[in-house]
Amino acid sequence: MATTSSPPTRTPVPGGPVAYRRRVRRYGAFMGLVVPAAAMVLALALYRLSPCDGVACVENQSSWGLAAMALPTALLWGIPLQTGAGRYAAAAVTSAIVWALLGHLAGVRASRRSLATWRTWWGEYVWFMLAVWAGVVMGLLLVRSYAL
Repeated sequence: MATTSSPPTRTPVPGGPVAYRRRVRRYGAFMGLVVPAAAMVLALALYRLSPCDGVACVENQSSWGLAAMALPTALLWGIPLQTGAGRYAAAAVTSAIVWALLGHLAGVRASRRSLATWRTWWGEYVWFMLAVWAGVVMGLLLVRSYAL
């Protein structure tokens, strides 16, 4: 009598390449929030070190520039020309979604390689980050020309 057995299930070796690839893909979205969060903390620290009122706050190029890099959708919500708690909250939420999606996409792209590491994830993510920041710089230049 012949016995039929099911094929063995493939479980990844703990800490092996397949498990590491899954980890890069799973946590890529969270890692995408690290650089913008650090930029925002630094922007808030610079803002607190040089207090200002009204338009002078926007003229503080270093803190506003870092905040704009951390919150790329702020310009879409009318910030800095218009302010308000609702606009700031909307910019923070939508920017977090953008950064998380880009982090996830970088994780997917990095995990296509046979040996996916966080270094390959950063290699993918940096290109997305630079593209977003180039768009922010162009938007800031447009806002500046509009405000003059």
